[in-house]
Amino acid sequence: MLIHCTFKLRKELRSLKSDSQNIRRSGSFLDFWYANLITIGRRKCVLFANEETLLHFLIPGTKQAEIQNLPDLFRRHLIKLLKHEEIPDPMIEAIKKESLDFQICGATNRSVLGSMNDIAKNYKGMILEQGGIDIADISSIICELNRMPMTAIEMQFPIDAFRGMMRKQMIHLI
Repeated sequence: MLIHCTFKLRKELRSLKSDSQNIRRSGSFLDFWYANLITIGRRKCVLFANEETLLHFLIPGTKQAEIQNLPDLFRRHLIKLLKHEEIPDPMIEAIKKESLDFQICGATNRSVLGSMNDIAKNYKGMILEQGGIDIADISSIICELNRMPMTAIEMQFPIDAFRGMMRKQMIHLI
């Protein structure tokens, strides 16, 4: 799995070094994710988005120590999202296996970064509207925002695009 991190997030990743020279690509859409560090109400949050489907999730109130363990943080919250979205267990198990090999590199796809900026604005607005990061129902916000059409994926919902790609690659994963 390859996580394209923004410069802002890479600055926080003191213990994780990126190795853009030895990046292995398997071809699975699950392998390519983007991550950005955003601030909501003076709290650091990490936003992840799948490069191809724009399926995304926010990890609110992220501490420095948690950021240093980005692979585990990502894996834990991705699995939580997939279970919440009722993705079948065999697919979740396959994703768990696939996510054990983890690499970090710089963010390069401007389209994904632009979409993530829009997503981040929506998260900020909805979280602040619900009273802030400590009060807001983050799971329901993630669920709702993954059901908003995105121009970059031809007005599909990110969750629907993700489910479609999962069906196409099910044989590859299992």
